[in-house]
Amino acid sequence: MILNENKGMIRENFTMIPNEINRSGLTVEQAGMYCLLQTLPPDWSFSAAGLAARLNSSPAKIRRLMRELSDLDLVRTKTVRENGRYSGVDVRIMPL
Repeated sequence: MILNENKGMIRENFTMIPNEINRSGLTVEQAGMYCLLQTLPPDWSFSAAGLAARLNSSPAKIRRLMRELSDLDLVRTKTVRENGRYSGVDVRIMPL
């Protein structure tokens, strides 16, 4: 039995995650990254280094997980250029 002491207590500043995540076949790392990406605000400027610092991880691990999620078509990334110069990455989170 799992007793969730938070159930019903969190009323704001939360993200809903579909129960399908439990049957998705994702690894724990992939599921964690997928869920975490959904918590970021739309205007958040994505970078592997920035996310790694936030998660006490390495940029290489973040890039690997993003590549894995992309291969599963759960995220789509697009390099953004302004005036011909790299200016960031747009990340689109796809449904499970």
